Amino acid sequence: MKKIVTAFNPKKSLGFLVILILFCSLGAQAQYFGQNKVRYKNLKFKVYETPHFDLYYYTKNDSLIKEFAKESEAWYALHQQIFRDTFKKPNPIILYGNSPEFQQTTAIGGEIGVGTGALQKA
Repeated sequence: MKKIVTAFNPKKSLGFLVILILFCSLGAQAQYFGQNKVRYKNLKFKVYETPHFDLYYYTKNDSLIKEFAKESEAWYALHQQIFRDTFKKPNPIILYGNSPEFQQTTAIGGEIGVGTGALQKA
């Protein structure tokens, strides 16, 4: 009498199913970026370039942007002296006028809380 070998193994099939579900859920998360956020205003960003930063802003106060650029370069010089590190290309800095406009951004995926990744000067 010959043994019949079956290809179905419940333990292996369950492991394959779990891995398949994980890969499918990762793909679904990647498709979320920039979707389903309410945008009340269409902000027209301009770019102010410095040697080490690209400042993205939409405010009309150019003197404030120039002052921010000067302070950013000063902090970069301090960072470079302490850590002995340099930027290979200019880093982007996105400036917003207030917290609600920051929360509408599509540069960061998902919902943004009140204190997420921003500094605000009163």
